[in-house]
Amino acid sequence: MSKEQCIAQYGRVTGQCTFTGDSDETPSDCDCDEYPFAATNQGAKTGTFSVKRIDASDNRRAGALLGDFFRAQRVLDADEFYVDGEPAGASPASKRR
Repeated sequence: MSKEQCIAQYGRVTGQCTFTGDSDETPSDCDCDEYPFAATNQGAKTGTFSVKRIDASDNRRAGALLGDFFRAQRVLDADEFYVDGEPAGASPASKRR
């Protein structure tokens, strides 16, 4: 996603921000992140994506994990893979019966 698109969606998100709206929350560095992942063919370059402000350190960790997945699974350009989204706190689909 471009910096301009992020600013249009959320306003300037450089520096620190809060995520809960709680006045007691300690601000943290934030990023504007997109889904589908920018590293995929369906990523932000297509113009059809969603964006959200997230904690910058969470964004960096997620990016590192995605890179690890690409390397471990030998995902090459144009290879297809499926992302199974789970709500926070849900048990993984593989453990549900």
